Amino acid sequence: MTSHVRMLCEGAMMCALTALVLLINRIFGGMIETAFPWLLVFPLLIYCVRHGIKAALTCSVSIVLLSLMLCTFTTLFYVLSAVLCALAYGSGVRQGAANRTLLWRTGLISFTSNLLSMVVLASLFGYDPLEEAQLLSELFQAGAQTIMQAALAIAIFSVIVCSLLQTLCIHFVSLLLLKRLGLPAHPVKKPQEISGPRWLGATILVIWVLYSCGIVIKLDTGMRLLEVGMMSACLCAAVYGALTLMCVCLRRGHPRGMLAAYVLLFVPVINLFLVLLGEADLLLQLRGRMM
Repeated sequence: MTSHVRMLCEGAMMCALTALVLLINRIFGGMIETAFPWLLVFPLLIYCVRHGIKAALTCSVSIVLLSLMLCTFTTLFYVLSAVLCALAYGSGVRQGAANRTLLWRTGLISFTSNLLSMVVLASLFGYDPLEEAQLLSELFQAGAQTIMQAALAIAIFSVIVCSLLQTLCIHFVSLLLLKRLGLPAHPVKKPQEISGPRWLGATILVIWVLYSCGIVIKLDTGMRLLEVGMMSACLCAAVYGALTLMCVCLRRGHPRGMLAAYVLLFVPVINLFLVLLGEADLLLQLRGRMM
């Protein structure tokens, strides 16, 4: 009896925390749903880890019904996405899933949510891709079709980057909260323990070669898809390059250099060095040799 009362009280508390976040979002004109939609994930996620998926489903229904009274359609969309992400992540932690599985689950839901809100249902969320493409066409004095194709490639790449960052935020903050609350969680691997497969490095190299060939022979069909693949491949290689640089800093006894490696990811031109370093790490397994 006591456990059921505690479960109900904690469920009401998590609903109240979500309602508080929604009220703050309403007061500040949608700032949270625009910049930090992943904050809505954590109350239900913690509840799911503590009491299981069945109890979390009841709590999630309460959160959705409460959201109908406190938020607009766009906010309700982010609440539904957060509920799905919390249930997927929390049930995975409850089942003892590995961190890689949790990242894949969260990343897939985040990518679908961002794709719907930024591309497919853009007009419902206040975006007008056609109008922005026309403005870019007038600014750069280029053809409307060329601008539209480039804008589509940039939009898809933006969805990938936003989904990646959102997934990492949810994962690391969840691990921090679960550890502080004494709940089960897998420890984060050290940078030297995070190894990338050789096939990923080979795939990135093939994408670079295809993109270079497409520029030389001036392909029209499939070029935009190659551009998205090129940008995604460079992003992936840059992340592994930053991990390799972090390992070098740790090996030489400079732990503060890990922060510098993270900052270099966002510095133009210099991050190209991280791209090449990451590709070398994937193909030659540099961090494995360091160990």
